[in-house]
Amino acid sequence: MKSISYDGLLTVINLLNSGLKLDDIVDSYGRPINEGDKEFFSYHKQAKRLIIKKAADDEVYRNNLINKFDLY
Repeated sequence: MKSISYDGLLTVINLLNSGLKLDDIVDSYGRPINEGDKEFFSYHKQAKRLIIKKAADDEVYRNNLINKFDLY
């Protein structure tokens, strides 16, 4: 199994920060709605959807993701 890559995560976090809801970013199966999200949701879709769901509900968690993966 391929390990999880967080490439494209900053793009998705920026969408959350701009006010988009989870359903505007990814569907219930983990498929991206926007073209810019395809890099992040290219595989491990359900696991990554859960990460984004938590990030959408918790701004502290979202900021921790940015810091943890040095996404600046």
